[in-house]
Amino acid sequence: WKQWTCDELTPNLCDDLQVESGSLIIRSIPVKYWRYKRRETLSVEEDSNGSTISNPIIALHGGPSWPHSYLLPLKQLACRGTEVIFYDQAGCGESIPLDKGQSVSPSEHPHLLDPAYYSEEELPALIDHWKLEKYHVLGHSWGTMLAQLFALNARNTRGRLQSLILSGPLSDTHSYIAAQWDTKEGNLGSLPPFVQDRIHSLAAQKSYDTAEYAALDNVL
Repeated sequence: WKQWTCDELTPNLCDDLQVESGSLIIRSIPVKYWRYKRRETLSVEEDSNGSTISNPIIALHGGPSWPHSYLLPLKQLACRGTEVIFYDQAGCGESIPLDKGQSVSPSEHPHLLDPAYYSEEELPALIDHWKLEKYHVLGHSWGTMLAQLFALNARNTRGRLQSLILSGPLSDTHSYIAAQWDTKEGNLGSLPPFVQDRIHSLAAQKSYDTAEYAALDNVL
């Protein structure tokens, strides 16, 4: 068995895709980023349907604590003329202290537990570092929370933030928690009703040693 990489699953769609990498030190942690773009602008013939997004897309990865790598298939948008920017949020992936022996524990870096740091300090600092006048922000999972907080609370976004793209969004933590935990059923309440019915039925019959119950227990 071999684990595939994003590059193997989605090889470059163009021959002139380039990536510029760098980092910006914020609160003693270097935040690593990657900017994907084409070396040459699309010709009129290549962009005949006018589908190119003229301003860069900044991708906010999920987690917290995941790296950006699983979002790399989005770099293919750069082949169509749109710059795509990825970065590892502080404490994630390659965004670790310069001395790799240093800890990124919450006790030493308590701001890493605060969503406001990522949305109102880290991302705005990167945007200023990149000298972007206009941009789009794409968030996935945890990144959608940061994207929404950025749009609502960050300074100097008016006229610059062109759109929010939310994938698997989380906007209401109370609704999210309620969906994961039922006061009566516990986390059983998050399962499909027919699965809940089968578990209740097997429990009522005390059929704990059946193959079906073992299979459910193994999966869940």
